Amino acid sequence: MCNSIKIRKFLYKNVYNHPKLIKKRVNSENTILKLFEYFEKNFDQLPIDWLSRNKKQSKHRIICDYISGMTDRYASKLYRSLYE
Repeated sequence: MCNSIKIRKFLYKNVYNHPKLIKKRVNSENTILKLFEYFEKNFDQLPIDWLSRNKKQSKHRIICDYISGMTDRYASKLYRSLYE
C-alpha cells in the first residue's frame, strides 16, 4: 500500500473522525447555525458598517460573511451571551 494512502487512512481514523473532534465539530456547527438564525431574525443587530452592505448584497450573504469573519473565540463568546 502506498504511504500516502496509509497516511490518509490513519488521519481519517485517528484525527478527522476522532470522537472528540466530531463532538467539537457538531458544537461548532450548532454555534454557527444559531448565530445565523439570530442575525436573520435580528438583522439590525449587526454592526452599522455591515448593515450598509444591504444595498449591494443579500441579507443572507451579509450574515454569512459576518459570521465567517469571526474568530472561534468571539463566535463562542457571542453565542454564550445570546443563548446562555
